[in-house]
Amino acid sequence: MQAWRPNDYVYLLTSRANPEHWTRLLKLIGREDLIGDARYDTPDARLQREAEVDEIVTGWTRQRTKHEAMGQLSAVGVPAGAVFDSMELTNEPNFRQSGILQTMTMANAR
Repeated sequence: MQAWRPNDYVYLLTSRANPEHWTRLLKLIGREDLIGDARYDTPDARLQREAEVDEIVTGWTRQRTKHEAMGQLSAVGVPAGAVFDSMELTNEPNFRQSGILQTMTMANAR
């Protein structure tokens, strides 16, 4: 496990459509004590305590790089994505391999 770096941001989603996301997240981050806690049990309750929820999740994500966090969250079925800056996107090998990112050569127009 690497230390968190200033650019290690991860977007994750615990959706209303799948309430298991929250439970899976709590199990992954070692906070099973919060499963069923009325303060966080519903999406509305979590929204009312947004700062507390952010601190609970951030305490875990700060111990991982964004790649590690994204992989671990995705592995347990919590939608998550590392937030890449423009240089990381440019250097992402999968983008070149899949053809999403291409180098274009412009002819000198006269």
